[in-house]
Amino acid sequence: MRTIVLLLFCLSTSAPAAPLHPAPPEHAVKNLWLVSLRSEVKPDQVAALADQLAGTTGRVTAVWVSALRGFLLELPDALAPRLAEHPLVEQVVQDRRFPQPFSTPIDDCSLGIALSGPAPTSLPQSITCTDPDPQNAAATCVDNWGLDRLDGLTSTRDGTYNPPRTGSGVHIFIIDSGLYAQHQDFAGRVGAGFDTTGTGGTQDCDSWSHGSHVAGIAAGARFGVAKGATLHPVRVATCPVAIQLSYLVSAFDWIAQAHATSITGPAVASISINSTAPDFTDPSSMLNTAITGVINAGVLVIQSAGNNLGDACGHVSRAPDVLIVGGSDEYDTPWERAPADPNYAGWCSGGGDCGSNHGPCVSLFAPAAHVVSSWFGTPSDPRNMCRLSGTSMAAPHAAGAAALYLQTRPTATPAQVRQALIDQARPVLTALPAATTNKLLSVVEGSASAGVSPLSLDFGALRVGRTSASRDVVISSSGVLPLSVSAGVSGMHSTDFGVGGCAQPVSPSSSCTLSVTFSPTLAGERTASLSLSTNDPARPTMLVALQGAGEDPRLTVVVEGNGTVESAPAGISCGAACTATFTEGTNITLTTTPASGSAFSGWSDGGMGTLVLTDSITVVATFSRTNAPDAGPAPDAGVNEAPPDAGTMVKHVQGAGGCGCETTAVPALVWAALVWLARRRRGFCRTIERPQ
Repeated sequence: MRTIVLLLFCLSTSAPAAPLHPAPPEHAVKNLWLVSLRSEVKPDQVAALADQLAGTTGRVTAVWVSALRGFLLELPDALAPRLAEHPLVEQVVQDRRFPQPFSTPIDDCSLGIALSGPAPTSLPQSITCTDPDPQNAAATCVDNWGLDRLDGLTSTRDGTYNPPRTGSGVHIFIIDSGLYAQHQDFAGRVGAGFDTTGTGGTQDCDSWSHGSHVAGIAAGARFGVAKGATLHPVRVATCPVAIQLSYLVSAFDWIAQAHATSITGPAVASISINSTAPDFTDPSSMLNTAITGVINAGVLVIQSAGNNLGDACGHVSRAPDVLIVGGSDEYDTPWERAPADPNYAGWCSGGGDCGSNHGPCVSLFAPAAHVVSSWFGTPSDPRNMCRLSGTSMAAPHAAGAAALYLQTRPTATPAQVRQALIDQARPVLTALPAATTNKLLSVVEGSASAGVSPLSLDFGALRVGRTSASRDVVISSSGVLPLSVSAGVSGMHSTDFGVGGCAQPVSPSSSCTLSVTFSPTLAGERTASLSLSTNDPARPTMLVALQGAGEDPRLTVVVEGNGTVESAPAGISCGAACTATFTEGTNITLTTTPASGSAFSGWSDGGMGTLVLTDSITVVATFSRTNAPDAGPAPDAGVNEAPPDAGTMVKHVQGAGGCGCETTAVPALVWAALVWLARRRRGFCRTIERPQ
């Protein structure tokens, strides 16, 4: 094997030197260096190459071949640059310590508090809320109130925890200070673990049993989310608490190796440790390479967001697909520690508040305030508990939820589990900082489902600036999870439409009503879209078409009699009735033209020749007939008359006294005069025979 490594070295002597990263002096671990190797080095070549680079002055203390390829080398610091010159070396990083706030015991939990009874053995579990919150006596429970918060669909806790399953058959790796395996909460469910510190196995610290508390939240019989899951302690802290970069890298490499060999089956890893050091946050760092290796091996990594009341992105792993969990309190707001909380000084520095980090790197939130869970005890009293606050408590809640999900989906990938937890989280948080997701962890599986009716609204024609109308859009929730809806209007004429109403979120089998208002600002067709964004994965966006018309004031002219009416400006031109619209405030002059034999009599309101149009109105123009001069006798088309000498014709003329008839022959002029007289005076009736 040594021959193969030397051959590789000889073939690659032209490669540039690898990056060398000394640690800050105040955090550096003297003479200890982490070395990562290039991808062309095979796993079975790592140990031989490590021995070669150690030479006679160094000592290899750990070899990593599962989550990454590299090793930990004890070597005088002055010789470290030589490591970076090897063409198969990717990075050389000095080991370092990460400052932790828990180097001294916190008084109220240094010995724990003895529980009054055994752990529950069946579900649903009753959650007893009689233990006072130091800030609100009605808020906190003897049992973990967070459990009660995770299994409901509303914001009201109901005093029980009833998960869909227990997480049986799923493994949870707890990367922390160890685990007090004798605690009754873990009886029979503690599997193989690993001590990266080399200081005495996986037993938790008796001065600060942070790992036991975290494990109890994830899978404890009394306080845990997944009460049937198997716990695997991965110890990365000494007692008192001290954490090194090499411990963390070794932890993730062991998880990847164990998951591939001895601890098979669905698994998730929980880590409640944070730092601002680039070795922790830089995506290209050796630690983040190891975390990515674990995720690629099939284990979702879940990490706390940190307790600095700032942007989580500067305090967490930036490896892709890590689930970052912020902390919430009993009131569904981000957890924040105020001076009134016990042990404030032990948690917060600089005299100000501290609390859950937030921002775009946070995937979801989980309970973190005043959470009760397991604590170090003694074999004679393995029941101790303690109440702590922090995002350290939030991450194991999510790890337990992941175990519940994996129990019936053992082949789900880390990306699928991560997305499932995000999708089934509920949008119930308030007082969120900017750019922070509104998602609270839930163990209720399924999704929200949205319906909308109608899909279009037609408001008709409304007067510009004077009238408006409202219509309703009903949003229905028919899924398992509450439905969240955000509404907005978009489109060319969106300013003419408004939307309001619909309280959030909408519970399953319920509905809410949006009120859409149309108030046209200009004349003509007005269109827009009501956009509805929801947490329904099948219908994340729904559109309702909106349309209406703006209408200027209308002038209607009705003509009575024989004549025409024209308008200036143009629009009205009619001899019977017509209508036209004009911009409000237009000065309009109406001109009348009588027909032959008619005269304009006037307007309906007595003299409207000009007007300023401020509203829709109807006016009437009246034309009357004129009396023509008497032109004397005229042919009567209703009398059967013949021209002179046309022959004999019989005429009937009716008078008021009845009708008598005779035939008389008269000269033509006399006959014409008689006909005229008969028309003028109708007091007799006579038959006149015109002469031949």
